[in-house]
Amino acid sequence: MKLKYVITRDEQSNTLKIQEFAKLEKEMKRWELSGRTQDDYTLLYEESFDDKTVKNAIKDGREALISAIRTSCFYPASEHAAGIAESLTSLFGKKKTGLFFELNFDDNEKYKEKLPPVEDHSLTKQQGTPPPSD
Repeated sequence: MKLKYVITRDEQSNTLKIQEFAKLEKEMKRWELSGRTQDDYTLLYEESFDDKTVKNAIKDGREALISAIRTSCFYPASEHAAGIAESLTSLFGKKKTGLFFELNFDDNEKYKEKLPPVEDHSLTKQQGTPPPSD
C-alpha cells in the first residue's frame, strides 16, 4: 500500500497536525469521500497534537516521541513512525526547516521482495470415470 503522511505545524495556534493518506486500489475504494482526497490518495486519519507535548517528547528521545504520537486510532508502523519522529525533530529543531513535511512510503515494493512466488493451486481437470450417483 502506498501511504503518505502530511505533517503541518501551526505556530499561531501552537498545534501540530499529522494526516495519514493511502492510495487505495479501485476495487477497495467503495465510497468517495468528497474533499478528503489528495492526488489520488484518500485521507485515512488525522491527529492533532499540542506543540508542548511534542517538544517534551522530543527532549525525552525518539522512542518517547513515537509513543507520544501513537494513539489508539493512529498507530503508524515502526518504519513510518521513525520517519515521522525524524521529521518532527527537524520541524521543532533549533534550525527551522519549515512548517510542513510530506513523507511517502510504498510498502508494495518492500513486501514484494519478501514474499515467496505464488504457486498455482487452481483446480485441474482429472480424467477418469465420474463417481456413481445415487
